[in-house]
Amino acid sequence: MANFRFTKTDYFGTLVVPITSTLVGLTILCFQTISPIVPTLIWAFCCLALGAVVGFLFGIPKIIQQDSSLPANEQTSYKQLVNTNLEQISDWLTKIIVGIGLVELRRFPELLDRASDFIAKGLSESPQAKVLAAAIIIFFLVQGFFNSYLTTRMYLTGAFLRADNPS
Repeated sequence: MANFRFTKTDYFGTLVVPITSTLVGLTILCFQTISPIVPTLIWAFCCLALGAVVGFLFGIPKIIQQDSSLPANEQTSYKQLVNTNLEQISDWLTKIIVGIGLVELRRFPELLDRASDFIAKGLSESPQAKVLAAAIIIFFLVQGFFNSYLTTRMYLTGAFLRADNPS
């Protein structure tokens, strides 16, 4: 697998589609009339960044440290191993996030409602501001997660592969 190459579909799926859909969401926010644009965009970018961090954590590839399928006499006595601290931290955090998420899933509507109320207060006095705030939270969290997950899986995996096999 040393000849790791990206296809046009890889670039399209990890760059064009996520970036275009994020820009469409931001463009829609720029033309909405409910609230001031600056706080709206700030909240959108905050949700995008939060989703991106979680997507990055979920997208970090696992690295196999030792080939246990080799007979003991073919394994070398010294082998430099890859530092997997980032992988281990990612693994722990994703388990914590999934565990807490499953436990608190029943409270999701309540938490979304509270977060929407909080954001809507800074956007406008309009009753539609709460709906816009909920849409910002959901859309940009999901966009950030998927953009970051796909980018991490596609490009970081290849970068790790090239770093571990420089020849």
